[in-house]
Formats: sequence, structure tokens, C-alpha cells
Amino acid sequence: KGEPLSVFVHLVPAGSDNAVAQYDGWATALRGLEPGDIIVQPAAVTWDALPPGDYELRVGLYSPQDWAREGVGDGDFVVIGKITRE
Repeated sequence: KGEPLSVFVHLVPAGSDNAVAQYDGWATALRGLEPGDIIVQPAAVTWDALPPGDYELRVGLYSPQDWAREGVGDGDFVVIGKITRE
């Protein structure tokens, strides 16, 4: 493919699909990458204004041209952690 992709990081309340905090990264060209290459893109998601509760941290990739998400496993994101705000 080689088309640029952007990363998203969403903080989602448990049992919901609606992000309440998010980060959208810059587009990264995939052309020329080899299997095993690593791309590092620091991301920050702020939850200062959110109520206490359980949340999932989700990460995925999308096309910055048409907003279409890339498939990952059985869906279009990966849950990288579950956190509780007290």
C-alpha cells in the first residue's frame, strides 16, 4: 500500500464506544518500511475533567485522507490497557 497512516489514541468509558479524550498523531508514510521497523510517536491524553470510573485506552490507525480506519485483529483498534479513575 504505502499510503500514509495516522495513529489515534482514545480513552473510552467501560461499556461505551464513545471516546471522551483522544490524541490524533501525524501521518506517517509506510513506503520503504520493512517488517520489524519501529515507529515511535509520543502521545498524551488528558483526563483531568473526566468523572471517576473505568476506562479503556484504545489505539488504532486511520487514513488521514479519508478517515477510514485500518483493520487490526478482529476490529479497527487494540485495547492497550484498562484504567480506573478514582
